[in-house]
Amino acid sequence: MRRQYTLDDIKATYKPRDAWWTVLIIDPIAGRLLVPIANRTSLRPIHLTFIAALAGLVAALCFWQATPIYLVWGAIAFHISFIFDCMDGKLARLKSQQSFLGTWVDFFLDRTKDIACTIGLFGGLFHVTDNNAYLYLGFIFLTLNFVRYLNAAQAKQLTQAMSAALDAQRGSTDSIKRNSSASPSLKTTLAKYRIRLHLFSGIEYQMSVFVIAPLLQAGWGWGVQFITLAGAVLILLTEIAVGVRVFAATRSTDLALGSRDSQ
Repeated sequence: MRRQYTLDDIKATYKPRDAWWTVLIIDPIAGRLLVPIANRTSLRPIHLTFIAALAGLVAALCFWQATPIYLVWGAIAFHISFIFDCMDGKLARLKSQQSFLGTWVDFFLDRTKDIACTIGLFGGLFHVTDNNAYLYLGFIFLTLNFVRYLNAAQAKQLTQAMSAALDAQRGSTDSIKRNSSASPSLKTTLAKYRIRLHLFSGIEYQMSVFVIAPLLQAGWGWGVQFITLAGAVLILLTEIAVGVRVFAATRSTDLALGSRDSQ
């Protein structure tokens, strides 16, 4: 008999820490949608990945029209895309269907969607308004988004390597303890709700630019320029904070390992 999955089974696949937008807005929707998908369909994680990409392409095409109604539809389509993008990993963990192919396809289509929606939103607004500022803003967003992604991947890889080196030296399973200036009470509260400490991550930046900004632009004729610039400042501050923490972790790890070299 085919196993019937419950919402609690779905919740068990949630990441221990995630962006607050995902935890508070996406997961309550994605989790409930996954129950019938997991129980009543034969959809696999990669199918949800392609649905997410298709919704992202629809969002890009809507953004390109740059009219109020299409900006609204673009924001809705992008949010739907992100919901499905968060569902594929959960379904993979739920049914033990993780694969290297799925991971690569997800990465490739996510980056493709980023580029398409950037061209659609900023290129469309430039096409309609002939304002060069939108081209500059699109370049700023795309650059920061890719730098943020690469920096996060490198920081994760470096942290794992440092933990492995310390484990090998100590013969234990101790991991890197990250330094943080946040108060223990704040960290405890955020951890209770699975919210990671960086409150403005790449996810919030994307949601701000591709969901909030188009809605403001459609309703009041402004939003994309202000949100993109404000988000750029916040994401830069976040990346600086990450850099400081990684620097401190590498210094302490080098000292713990007895290294005198600085690379």
